[in-house]
Amino acid sequence: GVGAYGVAIFHVVTHAFFKACLFLGAGSVIHALSGEQDIHKMGGLAKRIPVTFWTFAIATVAIAGIPPLAGFWSKDEILWFTFASSAGGSPMLWAVMAATALMTACYMFRLLWLVFLTPSRMEAKVEHHVHESPLSMTGVLMVLALLSAIGGFIKVPHFLEPLLPLPQVAAALHHFEMPLLILSVIIAVTGLAAASFVYRGGPAKGEAIAKRFAGLHRLLANKYWIDEIYEALLGRPLSWLSDKVFLGFGDRFLLDGSLNGLARLAQRTAGVFSRVQTGDLHLYALFVLGGVVAALALSFLHG
Repeated sequence: GVGAYGVAIFHVVTHAFFKACLFLGAGSVIHALSGEQDIHKMGGLAKRIPVTFWTFAIATVAIAGIPPLAGFWSKDEILWFTFASSAGGSPMLWAVMAATALMTACYMFRLLWLVFLTPSRMEAKVEHHVHESPLSMTGVLMVLALLSAIGGFIKVPHFLEPLLPLPQVAAALHHFEMPLLILSVIIAVTGLAAASFVYRGGPAKGEAIAKRFAGLHRLLANKYWIDEIYEALLGRPLSWLSDKVFLGFGDRFLLDGSLNGLARLAQRTAGVFSRVQTGDLHLYALFVLGGVVAALALSFLHG
């Protein structure tokens, strides 16, 4: 959106490392808990599945944008060009991206606390069978965690610059680069601190905040009712149109009706004409005689 295509690809590369590590780490947690997926029924897993925990923690720090891990380098580049790019950067766009970075750091460290660092909330039968995942799973996590840590030092934008040159930055804006970098780190740490403050003792404080701001929590929990609005305005009307018009009228009445109607017509016509095929030679001779008489009569009438 601001012309920094090489930086965007850089973030896709680093993102592949830590986001894949997080997804596979979640799978490792689910495997360790025999299929349990509700984070409110977890906790205390840091010591029980340490490899999964440390790899997940590294990926979490990376995605939050804390230096010197991979996510910091690519996310900071994106923030800088959303602010300073001559191809569409602006302080307002930077503010939106910074707010998104804050929320990312907050909800990721919330996840880390609730799953690994808070007291256990696991059911007894689940907790009894908690086990670290096999090397076939943790080995991949370790490779991805390593890349999440050092992948930012691969200078992807520099290598791509001959094909995807970086957008111009006005000279008057260069002195903002270091303050904005420091501010982006502060934002990431603020998200970490906020999640730690609310969730380090478990979900109770978060649940209390949700009750205090019940309306806002309901709005956010229901995702602004976008799904319900979409279903009411588009889902159900399109379903009715598909069922009643395209399927009921178009397919079943027009297409199937015409084809089946022609088939029934052919069947009934064949039934009528099949009565002529009696196998009686005398009847056939009578038909021939009738035909000859009709032909003579027509010839006589029309000269």
